[in-house]
Amino acid sequence: MGLRQTELFRRCFFTACLAAGMFLILLAVPVGKAEEQGRQMAIAITLKDPYLEVYVDDTYRLVDRATGEEIAAPAAAYTFSRTGGNIAITEERGGLVGLYQGPIHLEPVDNHDSHAAFTLHNAQLGDQYRGSLLIKKAETTGINAVNLVDLEAYLRGVVPREMPSAWGNYGGMEALKAQAVASRTYALYHQNHRRHEDYHLCDMYYCQEYGGISCETENTNRAVEETRGEVLLYQGRLIAPYYHATNGGFTELSQNVWSEPLPYIKSQHDPYDDPENPQGIRDMVIHHHARWQTSLSLAEIENKLLQNPGESIGSVEIVSTFPSGRVNELQVRLVGGRTLSFHKQQARTALGLRSQMFQIREALEDRVWLSGRSTGITIKESVSELEGKWVLQGSGEKHMLLGESFHVQGASRKTQVPLKSYIFEGQGWGHGVGMSQNGAYNRSRDGHEYREILSFYYPGTELSYTP
Repeated sequence: MGLRQTELFRRCFFTACLAAGMFLILLAVPVGKAEEQGRQMAIAITLKDPYLEVYVDDTYRLVDRATGEEIAAPAAAYTFSRTGGNIAITEERGGLVGLYQGPIHLEPVDNHDSHAAFTLHNAQLGDQYRGSLLIKKAETTGINAVNLVDLEAYLRGVVPREMPSAWGNYGGMEALKAQAVASRTYALYHQNHRRHEDYHLCDMYYCQEYGGISCETENTNRAVEETRGEVLLYQGRLIAPYYHATNGGFTELSQNVWSEPLPYIKSQHDPYDDPENPQGIRDMVIHHHARWQTSLSLAEIENKLLQNPGESIGSVEIVSTFPSGRVNELQVRLVGGRTLSFHKQQARTALGLRSQMFQIREALEDRVWLSGRSTGITIKESVSELEGKWVLQGSGEKHMLLGESFHVQGASRKTQVPLKSYIFEGQGWGHGVGMSQNGAYNRSRDGHEYREILSFYYPGTELSYTP
């Protein structure tokens, strides 16, 4: 998902949710379906390579699902790769174990061993995982690795990726619990709405980040355990509990970001995430991206928004906003009169902005140019201030100065040339729908229990239990 967000909280201890604008129109379903499917999650593991490197120890075995036979593989590191229509298993030194149609199941020898874990050497986010691993051929090339893991064990590897575990040491345990409930509900919601044939969710930010055992901490494990089995329902059905890093002081309606309205999502002022702190909340933590500013030159905006290299932009302006201050329509007028419109979340994602809540002001940005003539010689060596600047030759041709040594010929004169650019000033990080993680942290620090936190961000919902 979410959280939202890398530069962001994309480390083992912190991430933002659902940044980048991924959204599917999903309808709530009865909890009964989750009961039928059980609590095992199928999570696609993102690999760094088109092959898989895994260590098999004595507590695990490899089984060829096509035949049901166990594959002879003593404790060692193995590589699984695609060879034509088969999965090739090779030893660490390159020896071929065999070719298999697959899928291949890496499973615990003792299925009742709750501590069983395996090691992946080239997973993107983690290295040790609980449960078992299903290894299949991808649709075109490469290998798919799917972790089959108990829901609660899965959450132990999710919560610390989506919210800083350290918050629990500074009054934020209730926020961690709120995150655990939201992540559990999100997982079961998508278990019932399979977007992929072979797995329920992936392990990246547009699902929920999942790092396996590698990211587990005492605080987040406690948050998962103390909310064990708790989920959010609206009129008896699981909700889609969207969340994000910080809302800039105002939550948003789902239809003002995407398209489908959700009855348990409201647009309302959030004093616990408002960087102005109008209520004077004591010891309030202001998120480091609660306010932000970025400058984009006209050329940079053209590169992001235009596909035809012959076109150029005349102006960029906000046409309309929602009551929260988030942009409804961003209009780009091209030289020649044609206009382009970007609506809702597209208004920020097209330009790579942190949130949909922003304003624009036009500015003239000073750039240093060197204008050369046909007489005289001036040499500038290793002048860092000139990096990325332009040389205007006597012929009128321009060249950018790159590298560590600049040699400029001519009776040079330094001048300031205005370059048109736009300053984008905004608040918040993420889509603003549902729970603000920073707001939840401030509410927890102010004495709110996780039930109160969830009630504010998902009004009209109630807590219930999975089987």
